[in-house]
Amino acid sequence: MKEIKTWDELKSIISKYYLYATDYDGTIIDSMPTWYHFASEYVLSKGIKPKPGLDDSIKYKSNIDAARIIYKDYNILHNAAEVCEDINRFMCDVYPKIPLKRNSLELLKLLSVCGRNVLSSATPEVLLVPSAQALQILGYYKDIYSATDLDKSKDSGALFKYILREENINKNQMLVIEDSITAMKVCKKMGIDTLIVADYSNKHNIKEIKKYATYYADIENLI
Repeated sequence: MKEIKTWDELKSIISKYYLYATDYDGTIIDSMPTWYHFASEYVLSKGIKPKPGLDDSIKYKSNIDAARIIYKDYNILHNAAEVCEDINRFMCDVYPKIPLKRNSLELLKLLSVCGRNVLSSATPEVLLVPSAQALQILGYYKDIYSATDLDKSKDSGALFKYILREENINKNQMLVIEDSITAMKVCKKMGIDTLIVADYSNKHNIKEIKKYATYYADIENLI
């Protein structure tokens, strides 16, 4: 793993790639604390006491995967798809108010200059687009790939395979920009390079990042 410490160093590295599959939550916006507790808060809103460990059980999962777990364990509504739609409605007032992480705008500007940047997220587009519009960053993405909408999990690598196929490129041309340890490990197995961005969600996993990531950068503190 190479740790990137300056903007010039980052530009030199990302210029080697054609496509950037850039995560959103925890990478561009400061949303991970919100997502950590949304499941238990959602279940509580239905008048049901959540089981211990619910939030941990769906950490880093797409909304549809989280909905499947919630439907199975709490029998809310008629099926997982309805639960997923209900979760989106539950989050729609909160999500667009979440701010950018420091220096995220500078990162997006750099990506748009150096190559083709696409949004690669577990979050559904119905939440992503209003958020990106509110933050005035939607124009920095050439396309949006939502694991929830496509029902292609990041955890299995299905979303990254789909992006490679849709963009008609090979894996050596794509850099995955993420905060997720799980996505990082999957990309390592697939032979896809990763830039892991420092975040609250991965600050205790530096040993794993050093083992599996291609690059690591604390974007908020680059010089």
